[in-house]
Amino acid sequence: MESYQEKGHWWIDGRRDEAVGGILSVDPDIGNSLQLFDMIDRNSIRNQVAHDRIFGVTTSGDAYTLLNCYRDSYRRSDPMGGEENYIVQYVIRGCHWGNSSNVAFDSVTMEFPLLDQWSSVYTTVSADTMPFGLDPGDTFGLTHTLPEPEEADLMKYSVKISEQLTHGVDRISGDSIESATKLTVDPKHPSRPFQRIRTYVDFVRYLLTIAYNKPVSPAQISGRNENLFQYNTLEVFYPLPGHSEVKNRPLDRDFYFTPEDITGGFQALIENWAGLWENHRPMIEMYLSSQYNENMYIQSEFLSLVQAIEAFHRRKYDSKYISEKTYEIVKNHLMELIRGDPKSVYGTRRMVKGSQISDETLQKIRTFSSAYGIGNDLGNKLNSALEHANELSLRQRLKHLVNEEYSTLIDGLPHSAKNVVHPIVETRNHYVHQLEDSGSVVREGGDIIELVIPLRQLIEAIILYELGLPEHHVRDKLFARYRQIVIS
Repeated sequence: MESYQEKGHWWIDGRRDEAVGGILSVDPDIGNSLQLFDMIDRNSIRNQVAHDRIFGVTTSGDAYTLLNCYRDSYRRSDPMGGEENYIVQYVIRGCHWGNSSNVAFDSVTMEFPLLDQWSSVYTTVSADTMPFGLDPGDTFGLTHTLPEPEEADLMKYSVKISEQLTHGVDRISGDSIESATKLTVDPKHPSRPFQRIRTYVDFVRYLLTIAYNKPVSPAQISGRNENLFQYNTLEVFYPLPGHSEVKNRPLDRDFYFTPEDITGGFQALIENWAGLWENHRPMIEMYLSSQYNENMYIQSEFLSLVQAIEAFHRRKYDSKYISEKTYEIVKNHLMELIRGDPKSVYGTRRMVKGSQISDETLQKIRTFSSAYGIGNDLGNKLNSALEHANELSLRQRLKHLVNEEYSTLIDGLPHSAKNVVHPIVETRNHYVHQLEDSGSVVREGGDIIELVIPLRQLIEAIILYELGLPEHHVRDKLFARYRQIVIS
């Protein structure tokens, strides 16, 4: 999506005859804004500082609906008027979506850079006559052959990549045909709420970012509502975190994968990605947060990647030191000893070796609270700590991933996480718990990159493998990428 400005007249619902002039600025990086040359609502002296919707028509005749508009500045020029500036969360070009109707779409279509190369869905052009040695006035024909679309059908929605042609006529150059490869998400349930549309955009955007091995954002987002605007294609604009076009157009070998690399093709890819998205979205978003923010502090990226690993392991394996049933008994006994009734613990045969403790002796056992003066605050903190004490530690989670589950994927790779489990754990503990004695294995400052790179590689190995890529493909791609990285 490109930044642009539109001049026009703007009004609120039911007040078109009171429209005021202004300029709409659309910017996917910093957000959208509307500068008005007069008050849009003169009936209120104080003026409402927010409008759910503002409508407009530009000088070029385009209809606009602006959603969630918040006034951020105002300059009064007379008792009943003044200039206003609004921050606009969402911009819809192509319709006036009245306040009586919820903003919802039946489908959403996106354009992305390199989508044609990645999907191999593009139009081929051939000439019916070789256009060589022709004289002025001679004609020849070109045949455009549309490719078969790539389609994936899931329970809740379908995804299709197709080539779409646009026919144009120019008074000077005559007829023209332009083609574009587009991806459409078509929910099975019609008229999905606007927020769900954003989720579909992120679903595709993040998949392509991983596939391209670099951040990518949509060049265009459009939606359809067959009930209200049957013949309108509605373009949607809103700020995209880390929006950037793909730089230095990569060759095919720069892709981490294409649909052809997945056993089962595009259908299997979308199914696998949908499973990852539903079950491990926190890991995906924490990993990609640094990809879309080049200015993130290296310490913040390190902690985000560690948290992503923990979130993935917890959701996928749900491992515990002991069974939940047994731990519930252990936890309750520990709290009884701290500030409850020790007699209920040591009065059971399970807790005593040999003959059972006499009632007289049990009466003498004190709680930790009474023996050491543990107050409610510390008691509550100990209780909270015990709630999660049966969860595996970061060290155990990392060892399980790098030495067992994904060992063969990363073994022998440059910058493998197998070699830095201990430094990762100690560095995380140092920054989270602010330990004074950091120790020699803790990385600080710029040296944290020595841990960030292995963590990136481990997460990428997990995602690529879970998407259905063969092990040799994952290893080859990771080796090719990470051997180019030199840490000095």
